Amino acid sequence: MYLDQAFTLAFRGKASDILIKVGLPIKFRYLGQIVTLKGSKIVTEKMIDDWVEVTMPDFLKPVYEEKGDVDFAFQDKAGIRFRVNIFRQNSVQGFVARVLQNYIRSVEELQLPSVLNTIPQFKGGLIFVTGTTGSGKSTTLAAIVQKMNTDYPFHVMTIEDPIEYVYEDEKSIINQREVGVDTKSFTQGLRGALRQNPDVIVLGELRDREAAYEALKASETGILVMTTLHTCNAVESLNRFLSFFPTSDREILADFLSRNIRMCISQRLLPTADRKSMIVASEIMVANQRVKEIIKENQSFQEIYDVIEASNESYRMHSFDQSLIYLLKKGYITEQHAVAHATSPTNLQVMLSGVG
Repeated sequence: MYLDQAFTLAFRGKASDILIKVGLPIKFRYLGQIVTLKGSKIVTEKMIDDWVEVTMPDFLKPVYEEKGDVDFAFQDKAGIRFRVNIFRQNSVQGFVARVLQNYIRSVEELQLPSVLNTIPQFKGGLIFVTGTTGSGKSTTLAAIVQKMNTDYPFHVMTIEDPIEYVYEDEKSIINQREVGVDTKSFTQGLRGALRQNPDVIVLGELRDREAAYEALKASETGILVMTTLHTCNAVESLNRFLSFFPTSDREILADFLSRNIRMCISQRLLPTADRKSMIVASEIMVANQRVKEIIKENQSFQEIYDVIEASNESYRMHSFDQSLIYLLKKGYITEQHAVAHATSPTNLQVMLSGVG
């Protein structure tokens, strides 16, 4: 099958995604850029219909008919795994696949901040891993879970849509449930997990009020809950979480959140200086006493930015711009990319002027 060849080439060539549209050759996303697969034929409507037929699980076909798009995990003949999204567009079908690596890289291999290795030490609470689509949130979560797996005797329950990384039990017991296959929804999976004696619950994504409320309840019972949000930084993440709830409940929920939030990890992917790979720039917010007070006050969260920048040494927090300065000083990224991805390009350039 022609699709098998594209899958194999994407995996071997370290592309992150495969993008298929009728009337175009197959495209890859490589180092953040869209490139054409060399030698690819123009995709016809029949070709993509055939590929949908052989990849989409039968149980998802009614869902696809109703919703017009569907997500699922797929493994090809070579054992390479993909997260596939199939959708309708302009009366034909579209097909996008994210390459899933079988190997789970560690915090150190991903060059993530070492403070992430302290997360398994939290006794309960809520961890947010945030960023835009394709920023590596799932990979970061997997690195944290694998740290638990190798070093701690935990029971970890994951609720995912679909399952991306597959773990082999080491010191931990890890049960992975896929929405639509093993449980009806994130909320139902969360409620079930509370009866399954977990130390840690990993929720693939917070999508609605019910899941947010169940995650918050679980975090207060001594369970560590880790989840992702499609937000750009800590302040936006806190506001997004509270926005799931009615305004009239915000004061109560802000107090609830202030007691249970532990850390927010926000990230962006940048090309390395040699253009051979991607590297994470991050913002780390650790919920120290001042951060908790700001959240509980339920006013503007903007002061949190100042707390993050001022708490680099004492709490191992840092802002995006501080992360970019570090990566630039190490020679991992170029100044052009640092400025382009800065929260405040002007402030970053001022900071750069003092870098020797």
